[in-house]
Amino acid sequence: MSTASRPIRAGTLLVHQVRNVAESLRWGVLLVNGFFRGFGPRTRDGFGVLLDRVGAELGCRVRLLDGG
Repeated sequence: MSTASRPIRAGTLLVHQVRNVAESLRWGVLLVNGFFRGFGPRTRDGFGVLLDRVGAELGCRVRLLDGG
C-alpha cells in the first residue's frame, strides 16, 4: 500500500494504491481474494470520508476522481 501526493495545476493530487506484491504462494492470492469481495468500494468510500475530513480541517475543496 502506498500513498503519495504531487502538485498539479488544479491543486494537489493524492494517490493511494494497494498492490499485490506476493512473491511466493501466488496461487494463494487468488484463493484469498474471494474473502475481499467488495474491499475496493469500501476502501474508496472510507478514503473519501478521510479526504472530506482533511479538506474540512484545511478549509479547502476536495474530491475523489472517477475511475480506478
